[in-house]
Amino acid sequence: MANKGMKEYEANPDGYAAGSFSNMKTARIIAIIGIVLGVLSLLYGIFMIATLGIDGYQEQMRDILG
Repeated sequence: MANKGMKEYEANPDGYAAGSFSNMKTARIIAIIGIVLGVLSLLYGIFMIATLGIDGYQEQMRDILG
């Protein structure tokens, strides 16, 4: 999605505000960080289920959530 926006900006830079390209780069970095955090959370969940089993994982979640 950001690649499409960058190509559009490069094709017509005068059609955008001065900070648009900077905002797009920032949004791209934040999106990458979000994806990485999501993948790490998924891997952590898989690891916890693999080591504790589903019952141990559910018990741990109950303890965390109160």
